[in-house]
Parts: sequence; structure tokens; C-alpha cells
Amino acid sequence: MKDHYRTLGVASNASEQEIKLAYRRLAKRYHPDVNAGANGAEEKFKEITEAYSILSDFGLRNNYDSKRNRPLFYEAVSTPEKKDPRRKEYSEEELEWARTRHKKRTLANIARRKNILKGMVITFILFMASSAGFEYWIEKKREKESRIMTLRLDSLLKQSRNYEKTEIESMDSPFDPIFGAGVYVSNSKNKFYVFMPFSDAVICAVQSEWPFRTIRNEFIHAQNGFVMKGMPDGEYYFKLYTGKKWDVKKKNLDGRVRRILGGFTKDEMFFKVESKPYRLQSDFKKNRDTITFDTITISPRILKLTPITKEEFFDPGK
Repeated sequence: MKDHYRTLGVASNASEQEIKLAYRRLAKRYHPDVNAGANGAEEKFKEITEAYSILSDFGLRNNYDSKRNRPLFYEAVSTPEKKDPRRKEYSEEELEWARTRHKKRTLANIARRKNILKGMVITFILFMASSAGFEYWIEKKREKESRIMTLRLDSLLKQSRNYEKTEIESMDSPFDPIFGAGVYVSNSKNKFYVFMPFSDAVICAVQSEWPFRTIRNEFIHAQNGFVMKGMPDGEYYFKLYTGKKWDVKKKNLDGRVRRILGGFTKDEMFFKVESKPYRLQSDFKKNRDTITFDTITISPRILKLTPITKEEFFDPGK
């Protein structure tokens, strides 16, 4: 006799439901459509079907059990294994569902870890970039602060020197705070030769055309001369501040404010030199109007000097 219980893999006292589940599980595994061409699969499927057809029928199963229990029947395992009540048996469908769910969870965990790793890499790159940018900003800030500090120190040093200075010398420019620093054109051949025979003076060269600004203010001692070099092209006129005994601590008018600029303490007078505008034109592409220098002797015997007010002299645009 065939042992149909062993064929289905169930105990001899298995319930109808257990027999049905065992049959479905084995039928799916050994069905000819699933195992086309496999050796023994079709024969195995027939045995499973035969066992189920007998054990699933109450009458056939009783008849089979009565024959099976005779002494001549040999049963390899006479006593079925005791089931562990704590162990639950699952069907093939349940196991497949559990495998699929486990696979999905595993893939989801892998994807999550990849995203975390990617985020860590991006964060590290951004951190390094921001650190480099911050260091660059700090370096530029330090350079700027260093330049500002250098300029402040130079200014303080210059002020200190000005305060310590007790005398004025030829070619000094005492009124730069009002007229601005002297304008020099590099490589320009334009120049004025200036002679002052009768008095100490501050001589201002003023542009007589736009932008009408005072290009130079130079101090000169009486009976001396100097050269105004590097003059821009254009037409000029001159104004004078004459007198005696220069005091470097004297306050002079600066708009509506008086501040220490220096000035004469005796015989103080202001003049405008009345003459045609002096024109300087650099040699550029063989310009026919080239006049690169002129000589000016500031003397009442040679030039007409018209008195002007202090305010007119210190006005940068006059």
C-alpha cells in the first residue's frame, strides 16, 4: 500500500483543512504546467492527486485507514511527530507574501541608507565650500582693515608733521584742503616757469575753462622762482595771496568754517593777474597749436594785478 499521508506530508490524524492546505502547496510545486519537461514531476503530481482524492473523502479515508492499520502494513514512521504548540505552520502563499514583504523592506532600507550617505556627502561638500568662502572673506576683510589702518596712520603722521612744522618752504601747497591736491599729468611736457620778485606769495594756477578748478597752489619766497611741471592741457589764469611773516598755525577761511591752514600775519593782500589766458597744448600727433611751456614774471611793472577779496581767492571755482 501507498502511504498517502507521507505523500502529502501530513500526520495520520491530520484534519481535513490540513490535508487540503498540504495538497494545494504540493500541487502548485509539482503541477505539470509549472514543471514542464521535469523528470518525475508528472508522476509525483499523480501521487499527490491520488492521495488527496482518498484522504479528502470521509468514506474512502476510513476504508484506507482500516487497511493501513493491519499488522502486515509497514509504516516507516508509526508514530507521527509531536507538534510544537508554539510553532505555527504557514502556507506557501503566506510564506511567499512574507518573503516579498521582507524584500521590499530590505530594498527600502538600502535606498534610505543611500540617501543618507548622499546627504552626508553633499553636506560635507557644502561645509568645505562655505569654509573656504568664509576664510576668503576673512582674508579680504583683514586686507581691507590693514589698508584702512595704513591710511589712518599715514594721515596721522602727516598731520603730526604739519603740526610740528613751524616754517613754510617754497613749493609747499598749504591750501590743498580747500582746492584739492595738485593735479599732475604723467609724461606731460606742459609747464610754467614762475618768478615772484616783490613778495612772498601763494600762487594758484586756475583753469579758465570747464571744469574751472584750481590745479595748483604753490608757496614761493620773494625774489625766487619755480617750475609747475606736468600741467594738463588747457587755458589758465593766476591769482595771488601775498604778505609777510607766514604763520603755519593761522586760521583761514574755508567756506563758512575757519580752520588751521596757515597764512600771512602782515600786509595780507589778494590779487588776480589780469592777462590773456595762458594756454598749454601738449605735442600730440604734430599738433600745430603745441605750446608746452610759458614764462610768467609776476610783477606790477609787467602785469596788471587786480585786488580781490579773501572769499574770492579761496573759492575753488574762481
